[in-house]
Amino acid sequence: MCAAGTYQDKRGQTTCNKCPSGTSSLEGDFVCRDFCPAGTFSKDGMSPFCTLCPQGQYQDQTGQTKCTVCPQNKFTNTKLGATSCQDVKPTNQQQNGLLEITSVKKPKKWRPNDDTLECNIKDNNYKLVSVQWKIINKGNIPVDFLGKPKYEEIRNDSAKLVGSRLVLSNVTPHNARLDYVCVAANVNGETRKTA
Repeated sequence: MCAAGTYQDKRGQTTCNKCPSGTSSLEGDFVCRDFCPAGTFSKDGMSPFCTLCPQGQYQDQTGQTKCTVCPQNKFTNTKLGATSCQDVKPTNQQQNGLLEITSVKKPKKWRPNDDTLECNIKDNNYKLVSVQWKIINKGNIPVDFLGKPKYEEIRNDSAKLVGSRLVLSNVTPHNARLDYVCVAANVNGETRKTA
């Protein structure tokens, strides 16, 4: 098994390769992953599931596992993913506009076929809206062992996007150990909620 910061993507090898600059791996990973960029963080500091720093917090370095709260009397703008804090407090108009996730649902007990996760957002007046599911803490579990995903949009009677559904078939015990996160985004930023 390869140590953190190294990888081996070929079977039968006895040595591991060092990850290129700007990337790393966890122990046992088969590939190297990019560090999360400044303004973001993740559980292990690496992509693909980097989260933008929330308002009032920033991150000025890459590959981090958390964001830093701005010092007293310093502020971030409404744009998520701040890399610094500023002296000027944003106006109220700048602080509005993020989507509100009203509910997230996941199975209480995972079954082998057609388990459903659902995320709903509060009705809004934005034209550009995205509601998606992301899987967190997948680690080195191969994608083949996570079931077959099918993503569906939930729309109201006016054909307006109001949510997202993730249907998983061929579920394995690995699915119960993962965190599924609903991400609702518009032009003002994103909101996340774990199921």
